[in-house]
Amino acid sequence: MPSPRCRARAGLLLLHGRGHDAAAVELGLSAEQGRRLALATCGGAAALGLQSDESPTVLRERVTSKGGTTYAAISSLQADGVGEAVQRAVLAAARRAKELGDEFGAAPGSSKS
Repeated sequence: MPSPRCRARAGLLLLHGRGHDAAAVELGLSAEQGRRLALATCGGAAALGLQSDESPTVLRERVTSKGGTTYAAISSLQADGVGEAVQRAVLAAARRAKELGDEFGAAPGSSKS
């Protein structure tokens, strides 16, 4: 079973997917098409990151054309402080995982001494 931190990160991506789903329906796609598009987008981005030694920032810059659709989407997210919100969410999950580990002991397979 994945660690709590891994599950938290998966939950963040699935929340992101939910936003994609809702936007897709608003744009005239079916809920199923929106779901598949969101998951394929997340999967493609993950595959790109896993196949590269470059940072996520560099990869994002490479897929972003100034004035293009990705640029518009990222600008909107940045204006809403999404990057900082995601960072706070990951840190909150890490703190909670530590609290749970301290309370109940290390998770199976962890390196807690």
